[in-house]
Amino acid sequence: MIYSELAQDTINKIISTLQAGGGSELDRAVDEALCNLVTGMDTDQGLLWLVVDAGLRVTSGYTMQSGSGALVGLSLDSQQSTALVLNFLSSDDVATEIDRESSDWAPLLNVSQEFDSQLVVGLRARGLFPGFLTLQSKKERSWSADERSTLEKVAALLAVIISYDLDLRRGEQPGKQGQNAT
Repeated sequence: MIYSELAQDTINKIISTLQAGGGSELDRAVDEALCNLVTGMDTDQGLLWLVVDAGLRVTSGYTMQSGSGALVGLSLDSQQSTALVLNFLSSDDVATEIDRESSDWAPLLNVSQEFDSQLVVGLRARGLFPGFLTLQSKKERSWSADERSTLEKVAALLAVIISYDLDLRRGEQPGKQGQNAT
């Protein structure tokens, strides 16, 4: 499997950030990954949406104008979140291009009306769906196969890291769903 230079660079930055912080730098690693993807793909914004309580919430974001912290805290209600999660769960683990005509993605389009093109990919690890990544562009564009592949590779790594982090927060041994750590 060949990784693009941008995918390799982004993955290296994630790993380096986590190693430097002893594994406790997840938010900073995600911010750096989003920054790298947004600037490397010459797009306007990148967001990490995670399932939090009964809905989806932006937990990390990066924009070309304001840097890190973009839209952090923005959330969708449980009905909107359910519709989006079902879209992801009923599709392959591939990056999906959405535009103004993509009615299945209406909840996401409604909160990001200034963007004409978006590329989204779900995060899946060990049968769990913790959320998704999205790259957004204010101008209409087509996303290349290389850009899709890059987002998929970065999402695959982030899914594993985020699932591991969620296990630790629940007091479970990473990779041992439902079993308490001893």
